[in-house]
Amino acid sequence: MAVSKQRFAILNKSGAPAVPIVPADHVDGFQLPTRPELVPGWARAWLAVSSVVVLWDASYVLLQPHSFYPEGRYGAIWIPYAKYATVDKLYSREAFEDFHRGTEGWGVTQSTMNLVEVALLALYACYAAIGQRGAALLALISCIMTAAKTIAYFLIDYNENWRATGHNDTQTWWTLFFLPSSLWIILPVLVATTIIQRIWREL
Repeated sequence: MAVSKQRFAILNKSGAPAVPIVPADHVDGFQLPTRPELVPGWARAWLAVSSVVVLWDASYVLLQPHSFYPEGRYGAIWIPYAKYATVDKLYSREAFEDFHRGTEGWGVTQSTMNLVEVALLALYACYAAIGQRGAALLALISCIMTAAKTIAYFLIDYNENWRATGHNDTQTWWTLFFLPSSLWIILPVLVATTIIQRIWREL
């Protein structure tokens, strides 16, 4: 059912409204569930922090070799990755060289997907700032993408017999790889679930 941006009414023969006037953002008695406040404050805080971390992460991979520390031109921005690249080989120089040989592409692929997620969240922030309907749906889509991509990250490593992370000892694998990475499954799922529940309550 198409709804005009203006109020509408059906008039009877006397010229009086035969049905109630319906606002543009209401259909069948309920407000369209796309308001920015459908995303709670704690979720907005997570989305802001996640956007910065994900952009930093994607930039490290996509700007290689300039992001390598200490030899890279901009390596000082990504000093912690000098350690992390020894934990997850997809961030290492070896993976960079494999990509240019055409034998490894997942690292660059997931980093490109990261940029799409950040772009969606930037658009969400703009929509939410002006109260534009549709903001919550952008946040929902981005969270689903983030969780799905991170699950795929684990599954690909598992199906390749932990080629990227299996060299670590148990403590290192859990504390520096699995637990930090799991946050990008758990929290996006919680945010997405909260948004869906709030939308459902408004229907």
